[in-house]
Amino acid sequence: MRSLSSLPAQIGDDQRTFLEPTDHETPIPADLPAARDRLLVVLEPRPRSVERRDTLPRSRHADASTLERWLGELRGPQVEVSLPKFRIEPAESLRLGDALQSLGIHLAFGDRADFSGMTRSDPGLKISDVFHKGFIEVDEKGTEAAAATAVVMMERGMAMPSASPVPFVADHPFLFMVRDTRSGMVLFMGRMAQPSGE
Repeated sequence: MRSLSSLPAQIGDDQRTFLEPTDHETPIPADLPAARDRLLVVLEPRPRSVERRDTLPRSRHADASTLERWLGELRGPQVEVSLPKFRIEPAESLRLGDALQSLGIHLAFGDRADFSGMTRSDPGLKISDVFHKGFIEVDEKGTEAAAATAVVMMERGMAMPSASPVPFVADHPFLFMVRDTRSGMVLFMGRMAQPSGE
Protein backbone atom coordinates (compact mmCIF):
# COMPACT_ATOMS: atom_id res chain seq x y z
CA MET A 1 0.00 0.00 0.00
CA ARG A 2 1.32 3.44 -0.91
CA SER A 3 1.95 6.14 1.64
CA LEU A 4 -0.51 8.99 1.89
CA SER A 5 1.84 11.39 0.13
CA SER A 6 1.67 9.32 -3.06
CA LEU A 7 -2.11 8.98 -3.11
CA PRO A 8 -3.71 10.72 -6.11
CA ALA A 9 -5.16 13.63 -4.14
CA GLN A 10 -5.80 14.95 -0.69
CA ILE A 11 -9.40 16.00 -0.29
CA GLY A 12 -9.63 19.09 1.82
CA ASP A 13 -7.51 19.95 4.80
CA ASP A 14 -10.90 20.95 6.07
CA GLN A 15 -12.12 20.50 9.60
CA ARG A 16 -15.15 18.25 9.77
CA THR A 17 -17.31 16.51 12.31
CA PHE A 18 -15.78 13.36 13.77
CA LEU A 19 -16.78 10.64 16.19
CA GLU A 20 -14.45 8.53 18.29
CA PRO A 21 -16.63 5.58 19.38
CA THR A 22 -16.06 4.02 22.77
CA ASP A 23 -16.20 0.45 21.46
CA HIS A 24 -13.61 -1.10 19.17
CA GLU A 25 -15.97 -2.33 16.44
CA THR A 26 -17.91 0.75 15.35
CA PRO A 27 -16.36 2.42 12.29
CA ILE A 28 -15.16 5.99 12.65
CA PRO A 29 -17.35 8.32 10.56
CA ALA A 30 -16.48 11.76 9.18
CA ASP A 31 -18.82 13.95 7.18
CA LEU A 32 -18.04 16.25 4.23
CA PRO A 33 -20.51 18.52 2.42
CA ALA A 34 -21.06 17.10 -1.08
CA ALA A 35 -23.65 19.30 -2.81
CA ARG A 36 -26.87 21.07 -1.92
CA ASP A 37 -28.53 19.11 0.91
CA ARG A 38 -26.09 16.23 0.40
CA LEU A 39 -23.35 14.93 2.67
CA LEU A 40 -20.46 12.58 1.88
CA VAL A 41 -19.92 10.30 4.87
CA VAL A 42 -16.77 8.19 5.16
CA LEU A 43 -16.67 5.29 7.62
CA GLU A 44 -13.17 4.20 8.57
CA PRO A 45 -12.77 0.70 10.05
CA ARG A 46 -11.94 0.15 13.71
CA PRO A 47 -9.43 -0.30 15.13
CA ARG A 48 -6.84 1.49 13.03
CA SER A 49 -4.18 -1.13 13.64
CA VAL A 50 -2.12 -2.45 10.71
CA GLU A 51 -3.25 -6.03 11.39
CA ARG A 52 -6.91 -5.11 10.92
CA ARG A 53 -6.67 -2.67 8.01
CA ASP A 54 -8.63 -5.02 5.77
CA THR A 55 -11.42 -5.50 8.30
CA LEU A 56 -14.33 -3.38 7.26
CA PRO A 57 -17.94 -3.76 8.27
CA ARG A 58 -19.77 -5.88 5.74
CA SER A 59 -23.40 -6.87 5.45
CA ARG A 60 -23.90 -7.81 9.10
CA HIS A 61 -23.07 -4.22 10.13
CA ALA A 62 -24.61 -2.41 7.17
CA ASP A 63 -28.31 -2.71 8.02
CA ALA A 64 -30.38 0.49 8.11
CA SER A 65 -30.68 0.73 11.90
CA THR A 66 -26.92 0.34 12.41
CA LEU A 67 -26.15 2.96 9.77
CA GLU A 68 -28.67 5.31 11.35
CA ARG A 69 -27.03 4.84 14.75
CA TRP A 70 -23.55 5.53 13.36
CA LEU A 71 -24.73 8.60 11.46
CA GLY A 72 -26.67 9.87 14.45
CA GLU A 73 -23.43 9.93 16.43
CA LEU A 74 -21.61 12.37 14.13
CA ARG A 75 -20.23 14.73 16.74
CA GLY A 76 -16.99 15.24 18.55
CA PRO A 77 -13.60 16.80 17.83
CA GLN A 78 -12.59 18.35 14.50
CA VAL A 79 -10.68 16.24 11.99
CA GLU A 80 -8.37 16.97 9.10
CA VAL A 81 -9.67 14.72 6.31
CA SER A 82 -7.39 13.13 3.70
CA LEU A 83 -9.04 10.94 1.06
CA PRO A 84 -7.75 9.50 -2.20
CA LYS A 85 -9.62 10.76 -5.23
CA PHE A 86 -11.75 8.10 -6.90
CA ARG A 87 -14.49 7.56 -9.47
CA ILE A 88 -16.78 4.55 -9.44
CA GLU A 89 -18.98 4.00 -12.48
CA PRO A 90 -20.30 0.62 -13.59
CA ALA A 91 -19.49 -0.36 -17.17
CA GLU A 92 -23.09 -1.38 -17.78
CA SER A 93 -26.48 -0.24 -16.55
CA LEU A 94 -28.23 -2.27 -13.88
CA ARG A 95 -31.33 -4.08 -15.10
CA LEU A 96 -34.00 -3.65 -12.44
CA GLY A 97 -37.11 -5.12 -14.08
CA ASP A 98 -36.86 -8.53 -12.41
CA ALA A 99 -35.92 -6.99 -9.05
CA LEU A 100 -38.91 -4.64 -9.12
CA GLN A 101 -41.26 -7.48 -10.01
CA SER A 102 -39.86 -9.60 -7.18
CA LEU A 103 -40.75 -6.70 -4.85
CA GLY A 104 -44.37 -6.95 -5.96
CA ILE A 105 -44.57 -4.44 -8.80
CA HIS A 106 -46.40 -6.60 -11.35
CA LEU A 107 -49.24 -4.56 -12.87
CA ALA A 108 -46.98 -2.08 -14.70
CA PHE A 109 -45.09 -4.97 -16.34
CA GLY A 110 -48.19 -6.95 -17.34
CA ASP A 111 -50.77 -6.81 -20.11
CA ARG A 112 -53.25 -5.05 -17.78
CA ALA A 113 -50.93 -2.04 -17.32
CA ASP A 114 -52.73 1.29 -17.75
CA PHE A 115 -50.58 4.20 -18.89
CA SER A 116 -53.47 6.03 -20.58
CA GLY A 117 -52.83 9.08 -18.39
CA MET A 118 -49.43 9.46 -20.06
CA THR A 119 -50.49 9.06 -23.70
CA ARG A 120 -53.11 10.63 -26.00
CA SER A 121 -54.36 7.24 -27.09
CA ASP A 122 -54.02 3.89 -25.40
CA PRO A 123 -51.49 1.95 -27.48
CA GLY A 124 -51.35 -0.84 -24.90
CA LEU A 125 -48.13 0.18 -23.21
CA LYS A 126 -46.44 -1.78 -20.46
CA ILE A 127 -43.00 -1.71 -18.92
CA SER A 128 -40.61 -4.27 -20.37
CA ASP A 129 -37.55 -3.46 -18.24
CA VAL A 130 -35.99 -0.78 -16.07
CA PHE A 131 -32.35 0.29 -16.30
CA HIS A 132 -30.30 2.33 -13.85
CA LYS A 133 -26.80 3.75 -14.09
CA GLY A 134 -25.08 6.13 -11.77
CA PHE A 135 -21.63 7.19 -10.73
CA ILE A 136 -19.83 8.84 -7.87
CA GLU A 137 -16.65 10.86 -8.14
CA VAL A 138 -14.64 12.32 -5.28
CA ASP A 139 -11.71 14.62 -6.02
CA GLU A 140 -10.07 17.79 -4.76
CA LYS A 141 -13.06 19.82 -6.02
CA GLY A 142 -15.63 17.86 -3.99
CA THR A 143 -18.16 15.09 -4.59
CA GLU A 144 -20.29 14.58 -7.68
CA ALA A 145 -22.90 11.86 -7.84
CA ALA A 146 -25.13 10.92 -10.79
CA ALA A 147 -26.08 14.02 -12.76
CA ALA A 148 -25.97 16.35 -9.80
CA THR A 149 -23.53 19.25 -9.88
CA ALA A 150 -21.11 19.17 -6.99
CA VAL A 151 -20.95 22.29 -4.82
CA VAL A 152 -18.64 22.48 -1.84
CA MET A 153 -20.67 23.73 1.10
CA MET A 154 -19.86 25.26 4.42
CA GLU A 155 -19.90 22.84 7.33
CA ARG A 156 -23.37 22.51 8.74
CA GLY A 157 -24.27 23.07 12.35
CA MET A 158 -22.06 23.99 15.27
CA ALA A 159 -18.90 21.97 15.79
CA MET A 160 -17.02 21.50 19.02
CA PRO A 161 -13.79 23.51 19.06
CA SER A 162 -10.55 21.58 18.99
CA ALA A 163 -7.03 22.79 19.69
CA SER A 164 -5.59 20.63 16.92
CA PRO A 165 -7.58 18.59 14.39
CA VAL A 166 -7.49 14.81 14.63
CA PRO A 167 -6.10 13.27 11.41
CA PHE A 168 -8.64 11.22 9.45
CA VAL A 169 -6.57 9.49 6.77
CA ALA A 170 -8.46 7.08 4.53
CA ASP A 171 -5.42 5.27 3.12
CA HIS A 172 -6.93 1.82 3.71
CA PRO A 173 -10.37 0.26 2.96
CA PHE A 174 -13.38 2.37 3.93
CA LEU A 175 -17.12 2.66 3.39
CA PHE A 176 -18.59 5.81 1.88
CA MET A 177 -22.07 7.11 1.24
CA VAL A 178 -23.84 10.20 -0.04
CA ARG A 179 -26.72 11.07 2.26
CA ASP A 180 -29.57 13.55 1.92
CA THR A 181 -29.38 15.89 4.92
CA ARG A 182 -33.13 16.63 4.98
CA SER A 183 -34.61 13.12 4.73
CA GLY A 184 -31.59 11.15 6.00
CA MET A 185 -31.92 8.84 2.98
CA VAL A 186 -28.72 7.19 1.76
CA LEU A 187 -28.54 7.95 -1.99
CA PHE A 188 -25.27 6.17 -2.84
CA MET A 189 -23.22 3.71 -0.83
CA GLY A 190 -20.02 1.89 -1.64
CA ARG A 191 -16.85 0.29 -0.34
CA MET A 192 -13.37 1.43 -1.36
CA ALA A 193 -11.31 -1.74 -1.10
CA GLN A 194 -7.98 -0.39 -2.40
CA PRO A 195 -7.71 3.36 -1.93
CA SER A 196 -4.02 3.23 -2.85
CA GLY A 197 -4.97 2.35 -6.44
CA GLU A 198 -2.86 -0.80 -6.45
